[in-house]
Amino acid sequence: MKTLHHIPCTQLWKGEQSVLTELARRVPSGGTIVEIGTAEGGTALLMDQATEGLNVKIFTIDIAPSPGASRNLENTGVKSITGASADFARTWRNTPNLPIDMLHIDGGHTLADVCADFNSWASFVNPGGLVVFHDYDPMERGGLAHFAVKICVDTVLRLGTLKDVRQQYRFIYGTTNGPVRSSLTARDCCVTLSQLADRIAGIREMDCSRACFVADDRFAFLLAGIFRAGEDVEIASPHEAADPEREYVVCPHPNGLPVEILRDRGIPDGKTTIIDSLTACYLLAHALEVNYPYLYEHTSSRNEFIYWAEVVSMFNHAFGSRRFPDNFLNPPVNMSLEELSSFVAGEQVRLSLLSRLLKTFVEWTP
Repeated sequence: MKTLHHIPCTQLWKGEQSVLTELARRVPSGGTIVEIGTAEGGTALLMDQATEGLNVKIFTIDIAPSPGASRNLENTGVKSITGASADFARTWRNTPNLPIDMLHIDGGHTLADVCADFNSWASFVNPGGLVVFHDYDPMERGGLAHFAVKICVDTVLRLGTLKDVRQQYRFIYGTTNGPVRSSLTARDCCVTLSQLADRIAGIREMDCSRACFVADDRFAFLLAGIFRAGEDVEIASPHEAADPEREYVVCPHPNGLPVEILRDRGIPDGKTTIIDSLTACYLLAHALEVNYPYLYEHTSSRNEFIYWAEVVSMFNHAFGSRRFPDNFLNPPVNMSLEELSSFVAGEQVRLSLLSRLLKTFVEWTP
């Protein structure tokens, strides 16, 4: 197997480079890869080297590629296109380039952009071909949340468009479940947001009088503040959590016990609630309103906590009191994709602020 080197993938983790290499090698000889989002050309170059000798055609599209892209892609077989992906898709439809064996979506990160890229290109993918999304990670390093990518991808998965879906690092990918004929709509994404809102609200409103939090101390204190359980919260060991008399267990993921371990200890599925980093941020937002003093007492850094709590408060004041998840428990109707995209962009910024605040309780690695 050829060793890859000198790949300028500055935005990819080393493990992600291996994932993308293996995905590119799944493309059949003579096949076609289309990438949306060229940046410096690193991922296109990586896929070009991974498929060397297989006569795979690679097209990479970016409305404004980085200055180094042309240099990085010279002397390769990669065809770089400058322009909007939707515009080039219309050209593609009228040329003999069809079909595609692998579609890699890593362009604009607004909801409108991600949906437009998928809608423009997914129908060209061969049945059983690969569709790969990057940045499916709502809380990457506590920075800007890729909430829009999550909503778009979750909508694609909910509609059953992809099968054999797998997530590795910030990549999530699957194979098309037959020809892709439909396009994602604002209504489709609203349903996904509504289901997420229902799940978060359901956790937030649980009666935690008999809850058992399997977590490190600070995270358990955070949960206590969220659920207004006060000093009555139980922080149990894994052995204690397996007690069949306990009503249910709440644990964080991935820092807490994997649900499989809880099952092995005899805790039924219905008694376990897993809280991921996205959910934790929204629960923390609720706790700020209902139990601020308790959180203040148990944060690891009061100065950081006060600073980020004030920034969150200012953001909420600027953008109104009706916020996610409450404003999507009854999803809005007749919302355009652009309007929905604007709302989700605001939530991305809000999640970024909340994730900073979350880190004063637990060093979460999404």
